[in-house]
Amino acid sequence: MTSYRLRSVNDGDVGCVVANVRGDNIFMSGRNFNKNINITAGCHTPDGLLFCLLGYWIRFSWVLVIFCQGVFVGAAFAQLEAYDQRFLDGLRQRGYYDLAASCCRRQLARDKLSPIEQAWWTAELIRTYTEQALASPDPAQQDTAIQKARQEAARYVAAAGDRPVSVWVRRQAALTEMAWGKRLREVLELSRKATDDERGRALSALRQAARQLEEFERWLDQQIPSAPRLTTGQQPTQDDLLAVRSQVRLLRGGVLREQALCYPDGADRLGLLGESLQSLQQALSQLPDGDRLTFLAYVEQAMVLRHLGSFTEAEPLLSKAQADEAPQEIRQLAAAERLRLLVAQGRWHDAWQSLQQPPPGPANAEWDLAVLEVLIALWHQEFRPPVNLRNTWREQAVALTHHIEKQHGPYWARRAEQLLLRAAGAGSGAADAELLRRQADDLFLRGQLGEALEAYDRAAEMAARLNVEQERWTARGRAARLAEKLDDLPGAAERWRTAALERPDRTEASAAHREALRLAAQAVQRGALPPEKLDQWLEEHLQHWPDGGSADGVRLALADRYAQQRRWDEALALCRAIRTLDRQGDAVRLARQIWQTRLTTAPAEELTVLRDELARYFESMAARAEPAVAALAAVARAWLTLGIAPELAPQMAAQLTQLDPSLLVDRDRADYQAALLLAQALQPDAVAASEELLRDISDLEPQVAWDVAARLVPRLDHASQDHRTVLAALVVKLLDRCQPGSGPADAERWVALRVEALLAAGQWQAAAELARKAATDYPMSLDWQLTYARVLGRAATEIGWQPALQQWRRVAAGSAPGSDPWFEAKLGVAEALAASGQPDEARKLLRYVLLTSPPPQGSPWNARYQKLLSRLSQ
Repeated sequence: MTSYRLRSVNDGDVGCVVANVRGDNIFMSGRNFNKNINITAGCHTPDGLLFCLLGYWIRFSWVLVIFCQGVFVGAAFAQLEAYDQRFLDGLRQRGYYDLAASCCRRQLARDKLSPIEQAWWTAELIRTYTEQALASPDPAQQDTAIQKARQEAARYVAAAGDRPVSVWVRRQAALTEMAWGKRLREVLELSRKATDDERGRALSALRQAARQLEEFERWLDQQIPSAPRLTTGQQPTQDDLLAVRSQVRLLRGGVLREQALCYPDGADRLGLLGESLQSLQQALSQLPDGDRLTFLAYVEQAMVLRHLGSFTEAEPLLSKAQADEAPQEIRQLAAAERLRLLVAQGRWHDAWQSLQQPPPGPANAEWDLAVLEVLIALWHQEFRPPVNLRNTWREQAVALTHHIEKQHGPYWARRAEQLLLRAAGAGSGAADAELLRRQADDLFLRGQLGEALEAYDRAAEMAARLNVEQERWTARGRAARLAEKLDDLPGAAERWRTAALERPDRTEASAAHREALRLAAQAVQRGALPPEKLDQWLEEHLQHWPDGGSADGVRLALADRYAQQRRWDEALALCRAIRTLDRQGDAVRLARQIWQTRLTTAPAEELTVLRDELARYFESMAARAEPAVAALAAVARAWLTLGIAPELAPQMAAQLTQLDPSLLVDRDRADYQAALLLAQALQPDAVAASEELLRDISDLEPQVAWDVAARLVPRLDHASQDHRTVLAALVVKLLDRCQPGSGPADAERWVALRVEALLAAGQWQAAAELARKAATDYPMSLDWQLTYARVLGRAATEIGWQPALQQWRRVAAGSAPGSDPWFEAKLGVAEALAASGQPDEARKLLRYVLLTSPPPQGSPWNARYQKLLSRLSQ
């Protein structure tokens, strides 16, 4: 905290003002003011930074000493104790902006708030939001905070109208616009790829600041004539407002300079710098010699002249600003500007010698930032003192960046980091790549993930260009992991891939490319990456690392991709090419799935050829594999063969019984059991053995039972009567092992299979009851109503024809006339009538259908109707 002794015009003590300046604002609290006063300031803080400012700009800070801050607050300010200011400053300095804003809002909500207090707390709230915007690394948070600051200022001004006390909030609103415009301009300056939109945004903010200053000056012009000449303690005097107007005019010169710096070298830049110089000169002409603002105007003019390249004209201005009678804080600012002037002139030796001298007074953020710029400039220039200090300067720059962060807070820390980051990226040595990577680490640890990702990428590119292998690898890997953390899967995958392909001979290259494949697969699932790119990368991996530890895993993945595209031969060739023992089992399983799909979709005339090809394929896999994998291949071959060639069941059963099941893991042992059950069940003389095997397998998995039952039901119609009966009984037992809800069986499909098995086993009553229950459970399902009618028809010799007749009529009534279910239902009704002793009714029904709603030409119903009619007519 900086203390200022206020002295009246007759040098009498009238009180003390406590001021704190951080960022772009100053706020002062005081007591016992009842006279016109001037302020003489002395810095007593350890860092010398907290001096009386109106605007403390972000890089080339201009300092405006406040004359009227304590003047018009008067005796009412006695209620605002110094600890209020210290408390808010402490919160903001530690980044607790939400808490500071909440404190201000609570104060503003108090009853009987005086106009002075309301203005003070409103300005503090605006300041809090402004500092939050300047300190936040998140663009969204920045925009939100700056909008809140603007809204608070607009709300207050709308309510306060033209009351003189609003000068405080109006000034703070103008400072907010200036600070925000300068912030955007500096981001533009340090950006390597500044866009027109970014430039336009910065210019727009600075133009808004200029307009607000012009409006503020016009408002001051209106207020000055009616302002009192002597202080009343409740409003500013004419002298106070005149002093503020001088400050505003000086600030306008700085805004013009910032607008100029938004442009690259050219007419726009030179024109605005000329306007800035003219505005500063006009403000200076209205200031008395020895005035604090006069010294500050010298520094401001020197800054503009430096940008214009008029170095010789800038030197005497800085000398004036560093005169003994100038305030210490302005002398420090001038010293910092002199350092920048030396760098701009290329006077490296003088700049280096300046760093050897003690700093001009207590250290502050502006001086430290200027020193950092000098260190960076020396580090990257050809200048060499007697001893090469390049590495020393680099280390000092890094150390100073950490010092700025520790001493001056997050805003100045980010400014220093950005300077260092840009400098590191512009270097041409291994040290620069390392520094850039280290800076990226710091950004990551501070949660500035977007900036860290960009820094990692630049570090990797520089290291790759300079062939600094370890730095390249580290930066690529960290960038990839960070991109994944940010949920940019395609970006993360591409970074791993780039790291691998830059040096495919590196030990870690194969694993890095495998990581790229993992992320690419996830991106494909999300639709964020084209599947073709994943295929390309999989093939690429096998081209570069065909014998690596991850090659067989990639072959499996690529085989699966080929299978999805029905590139059967390529997929199966990759499965057969796998040599790694722990991957061979997976290869057999994938090959089995591929063959299963291929056989299911193949035309019937191709099955014989495919059967022989299938046998050769799995024989070749088994021939080169370990015993466990060979057994697994034999199981896969048997299961697939039985699906298309049940007549080979004896041969498959013989091969399976020769296998040692203990070679197989649990998941494969279940497949072995399923294949053996199926092979035995398909043989009329081996069904008993199959039932015995089923009894022995007490822990038969539901999936196995379901798969075998589903395979056997279609074979029931092709089996002999005796074989069908025992086979159907076996199916019923299998279905008991996979009840819906406890296994993989779908409820409707399970009922359908069980009905077929019960009918084949001759259990008519049970089949009819199960079908009836399904028809009742699914009353709107035409399929189940048809199924129930068919079951009743097949079981009619046992349970009678009347139930079948009623069900067929129910189906006919619920079917669309002329549809297949309708034709089938009418035929079922006729058959039921004929079988129940009503052949005449059956013939009438058949003739009526053929006459009024004949089946379409080529329909199988015509032949079936005519056949039944002919039989009934005999």
